[in-house]
Amino acid sequence: LPQFQILLLGKIIRKIIKNSIVLQQFIIAINISFMYNNLRNIDIWGEIKIMMNMGNLMKQFGQMQKKLTQAQEELKAQELVGYAPNKSVTVVVDGQKNFKSIKLTKEAINPENPQSVDDETVEMLEDLITQAINEANKKASSVFENKMKGLTGGINIPGLF
Repeated sequence: LPQFQILLLGKIIRKIIKNSIVLQQFIIAINISFMYNNLRNIDIWGEIKIMMNMGNLMKQFGQMQKKLTQAQEELKAQELVGYAPNKSVTVVVDGQKNFKSIKLTKEAINPENPQSVDDETVEMLEDLITQAINEANKKASSVFENKMKGLTGGINIPGLF
């Protein structure tokens, strides 16, 4: 029955028998049935399922983000060492490819006469190389970040940059 007929029928029956609890329950049942059918027609249950799926997706995204952060911290704490073939140069980076340090031997600076190189010269060269590498990495990070921001419309995506 259409809604107006149900409401009209309910009003007529209420006027005839005001105090009948059974009749009032019948009218309530008809109204509930009508409301359920309307809700079913607009597919609210499907919308609720979609919302629940979105909630699960957000929960999974949060878990993935937590794992990504943990992996990044583990990689940052890890130190990897690389050597020149004769081990005259040693470079240390972290698991995220960030330069940490460089160590030079006197043979790397002057292989023919390593005794002519003093410790201060080795340390100065290590500092200069470290500064140059750090500056180049900062510039590369800035260029990369700007390029990614342009591609993502300015949205910061964790782990991307």
